[in-house]
Amino acid sequence: MVQHWGDLIYFTKRFTLGESLPGPTAKKKILSALLIDLKESVPYLGEQSVQNALFVSKDLANALMGIILLEQKEYSEASAYFEKIIGNRNAPSVGSTIYSDVNNKEALFSLVFRENDQPFQVFDQYLRKGTLHPIHRKTGVFLHYAESLAAANRGSDLLSILNKIRVSGNKNPLPELPAMPAYEIANLWKEFIGADYGYFDLLKRLGLAVELLQIIDYQQLYPLPIQELHLNPNIRQNPGY
Repeated sequence: MVQHWGDLIYFTKRFTLGESLPGPTAKKKILSALLIDLKESVPYLGEQSVQNALFVSKDLANALMGIILLEQKEYSEASAYFEKIIGNRNAPSVGSTIYSDVNNKEALFSLVFRENDQPFQVFDQYLRKGTLHPIHRKTGVFLHYAESLAAANRGSDLLSILNKIRVSGNKNPLPELPAMPAYEIANLWKEFIGADYGYFDLLKRLGLAVELLQIIDYQQLYPLPIQELHLNPNIRQNPGY
């Protein structure tokens, strides 16, 4: 939500009737609080030994912490979390279908969406029919890792990881690192994952969202729903809307 809307209402207590609702909390502060919660939860999470669409594993927590650190521009720390997931897995499962096989090891976390399920109408045009709808997957972890390496100027490591992704997707390896690796990272995400969860935020962090999506700068944040503005007078619409 903070990736899409920026500063938001964030609180950790129950409000009583008549009590004033708070104003927005800065995105940076919310992410820091979530990072603390995730770090505290990791010791209680299991390994992903048995595949389950809704199984919350250490890998998933590490992926989320890595993404938060990318948002905070803490690239060295972010790469360390992605390395925990990649470990001895030398290549992502780029070519694997993850929409029907609950045992597919590509998926870190998925939503169950069966053929006879009826999602909220707003999601009908986006959800893919099948058993699973991926939210986080290991190919994404590899590309997030590449993102952190690019930002930290670790060129040789970056070239290696990009080529592992390319080879897994039956593409020729790059002989050398592109002058602007951000475009390569974005293109690989679009080709192997699609404009799915994480793509918009990836483009924003890479500084490519305005150019590749042909949007205006202020549209990198979504407009706040009008009903939220009516419910809380301390909320203001995002600039430009």
